[in-house]
Amino acid sequence: MTFPKPNDPPVRYLSGARLDSTTLPLSVDVSEVRRALAVHPRLALSPSARSIRGKHPIVVDLFRVSQGRVEAGRTDQHRLSSMAGGSFGAWYGAGVGGAMGSAQGALAGSTMGGYVGEWLGPVGSLLGTATGWMAGAAFGALAGLSPGVSKGARLGAAAAGRASRRLSDTIGTYDEILIGVPDVVVRGDGEWRHFFVLGMYTNSAIARWGDRTFAFGYRKQRATIVNEPFEAFQMNVSGRRRFTAEFAAVEPHDWRPRGAVLHDALFDFYKQPLLGITERGKLSRSRLDRSFTDPAVRFAAPVHATVTLAPDFATGLPGGAYLPGRLSASQPWGVLHSRSVMSRITFPTELKEKGTPRRARPVR
Repeated sequence: MTFPKPNDPPVRYLSGARLDSTTLPLSVDVSEVRRALAVHPRLALSPSARSIRGKHPIVVDLFRVSQGRVEAGRTDQHRLSSMAGGSFGAWYGAGVGGAMGSAQGALAGSTMGGYVGEWLGPVGSLLGTATGWMAGAAFGALAGLSPGVSKGARLGAAAAGRASRRLSDTIGTYDEILIGVPDVVVRGDGEWRHFFVLGMYTNSAIARWGDRTFAFGYRKQRATIVNEPFEAFQMNVSGRRRFTAEFAAVEPHDWRPRGAVLHDALFDFYKQPLLGITERGKLSRSRLDRSFTDPAVRFAAPVHATVTLAPDFATGLPGGAYLPGRLSASQPWGVLHSRSVMSRITFPTELKEKGTPRRARPVR
C-alpha cells in the first residue's frame, strides 16, 4: 500500500473498489519511452537499478473492477447508506416497510438509471440510481409506521446497506486497461517517482465521466472489452481490435499470499503516485492505493503469456506481438496476477510550475 510522506496533507479519497488484475510489464526501447514522455516538457525518465540497459518497461494493467463505492472523508457509501437507512427507520419506525422500500428503490433506481444513462450518459445513471434509492427508502419508511423505532432503525440500516452493496454490483463492476510508464520524475518537483499514465480504456461510462469531471488526466477512452480474468482479455475500439492477451492456466495451488512470490520491482511501481495530463494540458497527481494485507489477497505468476497490440494502442508501444517473461529472480518485471485487492483512489491535485500541488480544477 502507498503511504503519504510525513509532511503531506491528509489523504482524501474519492472512491474505492476491489481489483482482480493482471500486470504486464512490456520491455521497449528507451527511445520509444522518451518519445511518449515528450507529450509534456516537465516529464523525465529516472530508471531504477532493475531496468535493462537501453530498455524500459511500459506497464499494462488489466483490471476487473468490482464493488465500486464512493467515499466521503473516512466513510464510504455503504456506511453512509446504513446511517441514512437507520435514520429513516428510527424516525418513522419503518420496520419491514423501510427495508423493502430501501431495497426496491435501490434496485429500481439503479435499473432505470442505467436505461436513462443510455441517452443522458453517466450523470443520468447516477441520478436515477440515487433518486430511486432515496425515494424507495422514504416511501418504504412511511409505509411501515407501526413497528417500533428501534426495530425500524435496525432494519432500515441493514436494508440500506444491502441496497448500497447491490448498487455497487450493478453500476460499480466494469473492466479497464491502464497503460503507463513507471519511474517518471517531474522537473521542478524533486525526485518523487511517478507512474505516468499514457492512457486508459474502459467499458464504463461512469468511469470516463469521473476521469473528465474530476480532472484526473487519465484520458480514458470508450472500449468494448471481453475479460475472462487470468485467462484471456480482448479490447476493441469502434469495432477494431486494439489489444489481446492470453495466459497459461493457473492451478489453484499456484495462488499464494504476498511474500511467496517474487514481486519487489512490481510492488515498487504499485507505490508510485499516478500522473496524468488534463484537458487543459496540466499535470495532475493522484494515488491508487492498493492494500495487500487482506488475508483474501492472492498472487500468481503465469508460466506463459502472449500479447498482441495494434499500432495505435498506446504511444511508446510499437504494434505487434509481445511475449512478456515469467516473474522470477532473474526477471523482476514479469507477469503477475492478483485478486481480491481492495483499492482506493485519491482526489487529484494539479501540479503548479514550482511543484506545489493544488486541487485539480473539475471540467464544467
